[in-house]
Parts: sequence; structure tokens; C-alpha cells
Amino acid sequence: MFAVQAMHVTSQNQIVAQEPESAGCIIGSYMVFYSLGSAIGAITTTVVFNAAGWVP
Repeated sequence: MFAVQAMHVTSQNQIVAQEPESAGCIIGSYMVFYSLGSAIGAITTTVVFNAAGWVP
């Protein structure tokens, strides 16, 4: 969990350094797409596990 938080802080720091006037919008978009990617990954993993017949 620490590594994920460190990645977010580093990415957001780079965004603010490059685009300080629009950092809020860019960071908001970054988090939306990060969340969507996480959700798609979780759904895909569930489908693959079920198709392979694996049970947790």
C-alpha cells in the first residue's frame, strides 16, 4: 500500500511542477482513469479466474 501511495504522490508532484495552473483538473482526471483501470483489471481477473475454474 505504501508503494501505491508513493507512486501517486510522485505522479501528482510531477503534474504540479509541469502544469501548476491546471494541476487540479489534470490530477482529477489522472485519479478517474487510475480508478477505472483498477476496476477493469479486477473485473478481468475475476472473469479469467472463473473461466479457468479457479476458486479463491
